[in-house]
Amino acid sequence: MGETIARETVEELASRLNEPAWLVSYRLAARELYLQKPAPTERDEDWRRTDIGALDLTGMRIVSLQSPEVVASIPKDVPARLGAGLKHFEKLAGLVLQSTAGAGCQFLDQDLAAKGVIFCDLFTAVRQYEDKIKPALTPGDDLPGQGKFALLTRALFNCGMFLYVPKGVHVELPFFYGVEFECATGEPSALFPYLVVVAEENSSVNVVYAPGSTQAEITDSVRPLNLLAQFVDVRIGAGARVRFLEVHEYPANMFVVGKSNCRVSRDARYETLALALGGHQIKSDLETRLVAPGASSEVLGIVLGAGREKYSFNTIQGHDAPDTT
Repeated sequence: MGETIARETVEELASRLNEPAWLVSYRLAARELYLQKPAPTERDEDWRRTDIGALDLTGMRIVSLQSPEVVASIPKDVPARLGAGLKHFEKLAGLVLQSTAGAGCQFLDQDLAAKGVIFCDLFTAVRQYEDKIKPALTPGDDLPGQGKFALLTRALFNCGMFLYVPKGVHVELPFFYGVEFECATGEPSALFPYLVVVAEENSSVNVVYAPGSTQAEITDSVRPLNLLAQFVDVRIGAGARVRFLEVHEYPANMFVVGKSNCRVSRDARYETLALALGGHQIKSDLETRLVAPGASSEVLGIVLGAGREKYSFNTIQGHDAPDTT
C-alpha cells in the first residue's frame, strides 16, 4: 500500500476548487496527520478481516467531478443504478447527484428552503453557506484520533454533500444523495466523498445515501483496485431525530473504506441502516457518541455478499453520559 500524498496534490485540489484559506489549512492539517499514521496491515486487530494488502495507492488518480447543476425536479437521464433507487420514492425533499461521468444535478423543495433548510453539494456549501459548514470543516481535537483513511478523505475529499435542518423544522420526505463512480479498469482511481449532516434542536430528517457504480460486469480478476474512501459527519441537536439509510453497490474491482462519526445530544435519536452489496472489500467503522442524558441510537446493517467479496463492519457506541441507550 503506497501512502505518500504530496503537499502539492492537496494544494492543487484546493486551488482548482477555489477554496478559502481556512479550508486549505484543514486539508493540510489532515495530510500531516495522515503521514504520521502508520499504514494499516492485516496484523492490526481492526484490519485482520480485510484484504488491505490488495490495495495499492501508488499512482492512483484522484478523479475530478463537476459541480451539480441546479434543476427543478428529478431528471430522467440519471445513471441506471441511481434511477432504480429513485423509483422507490414518489417524492423527495431534496436531491444531490454527483457522477464521475457527468455534471450531476441538485434540487431542494422551495418551501423547505424558505424555512432555512440547506441541501447541496459540499463545495456549494463552502461558497454560499460558510457560516454553517465551517464548524464541521475546521481542524479540531478529533483529527488526531482519526484513522489513516479518515484522514486521507479529509485531506483529499473531492465530492460530498451538506444538509442543514434548522431548529424546530421537521421534514418527513427523504433527502437523497447519490454518487456514481465509473471507475477505469486499467488506471486505478480514487473518490473521496465527505458528507455533513446537521440537525438542529428539536428537528427531524430522513437521509438516503447511495454511493456505488453501475459497472456490475467487472469481475474479481480485474486489477488494480479502485478506492472509495468516505467520511460521514452527523451532528444531532437536543431533541432532534435523524434517520440515515446507506446503500452501497459496487463492482468487484472496488475497495471501500468508510468512517462515520455521529454526535447525539440530549434526548436526541439517531437511527441508521447500512446495506452492502458487492465490491472487493467494504471496511466501515460506524461510531456514535451519546453525549448527553436521554440520547439514543440504533445501528443496523445488512450484507449481501458472494464469492470472494469481503466485508468488515465495526460499530462503536460511546455512552459518554448517563441514561443513554
